[in-house]
Amino acid sequence: MTTPGKCFTLLRDKLERRLITEVGITPCRENLEKAIISEAKDQPAIKCKALWNTGATSSLISKRLANELNLKSFQMGPMSTASGKDIVPLYDLSFYLPNRLVVSTPRVFEGQLEAQGIDALIGMDIIGLGDFIVSNYNGKTCMTFRMPSMHAYDFTKESYLEK
Repeated sequence: MTTPGKCFTLLRDKLERRLITEVGITPCRENLEKAIISEAKDQPAIKCKALWNTGATSSLISKRLANELNLKSFQMGPMSTASGKDIVPLYDLSFYLPNRLVVSTPRVFEGQLEAQGIDALIGMDIIGLGDFIVSNYNGKTCMTFRMPSMHAYDFTKESYLEK
């Protein structure tokens, strides 16, 4: 069971075009039907840089990381990107997020990430499990993420135009 409001914030003194945090990744011990959220325990995980990307429907890991983790794909699956389509290995993985929660998720794709200087991409399969907000007030980027989602945000209702 998830503790309400497990969250983290990434603050930068400038505008960021890429939102990157450190995460830990381990293989799942069983095949999953859906994502499972749990509290982080002191389980050894490979740490890596992960890009948070709301444009990706699924999470990815690099081929380099798949090799380091000695992963065995349970199946191949179709992946579509802006550059085209491909059939790639799929894995069940656990992502250790900065808020000390673990998201174990099925169907993580293997992708070409090394050229971007990252080994993982956090997609909407994980982001969609919580509240994710990015602001750029005063030229400084603030990204905050909380699991589970606790309420809806509607800036239109808060706007001075509505008063």
